[in-house]
Amino acid sequence: MNERIVSRNDLPTALAGVTNDTCNLRLIKDGVTADFILEFRVASDRDIDGVERAFFQLASGRRLNTGLVSDFINSASAYPSAIRYGDGISSYLYGVLLREGSLDLQLPFEKYVDKFNSAAVVLTDYDRPLARMISGLIAFHFNQFPGVVSLAANTRVGLAASRFITLLDRTTIPFLNGDQPEEWETMITDLQTEQIVQWTVRPQLELLAQIKEMEHFLANDPAEVDRPKLHVLLGEAHKSVGNRAEARRHGAALRNIAVFEDWAEALIHNCS
Repeated sequence: MNERIVSRNDLPTALAGVTNDTCNLRLIKDGVTADFILEFRVASDRDIDGVERAFFQLASGRRLNTGLVSDFINSASAYPSAIRYGDGISSYLYGVLLREGSLDLQLPFEKYVDKFNSAAVVLTDYDRPLARMISGLIAFHFNQFPGVVSLAANTRVGLAASRFITLLDRTTIPFLNGDQPEEWETMITDLQTEQIVQWTVRPQLELLAQIKEMEHFLANDPAEVDRPKLHVLLGEAHKSVGNRAEARRHGAALRNIAVFEDWAEALIHNCS
């Protein structure tokens, strides 16, 4: 291991003592060798706290832009054992900028999916409110509503996900409290998701007043994974005010999407 001979019995202890290093491991038995590269990145609490301080200091009162992400990366580099945590956060932030059409990033819009997926993989290793919030936003974007609730139950996006679960299960819709988010929460939420979350957490009577606005939003070609959420909200809203044909139209749009098809069939049946 890293040019050091270690017996089979001593190998677990030797590996357990590595916190931040890359180990070149060669296993030898009966003349047969197998080479492995093991990367260890165990972040200290001090460095994780440092990365989060860097984020919150920069996020306070500012709108997300490429300069802010660059400043965050530079500040987070002072905490080397948590560099992977910082990478996960910055990957998500770049994904948000791509979602919002930033002209500063020389990448196509569709690359935001790669950024989101990369961030989700990294941040799942960190049981921190910021990591859970970002992971919850990613899960909400991809319509993974139970995952959102498990990650960020006491946030607006968690409340929004709970309402979708309730709607899709065709149970009573609870009143949801749409409290104002923290400044940093708004900053890390892309604009389309922010609008959908705001609509979703409103009481039903308030939502009915937004039907025209939501229809206009849907007509302006939102991201493919956001369209089902809008069809659900609009289908339920039209049903509530007796617009059965419009409700069926929104239900029909989701008949072949696994997560939503039971809801769609029930809505169409109830509005026939």
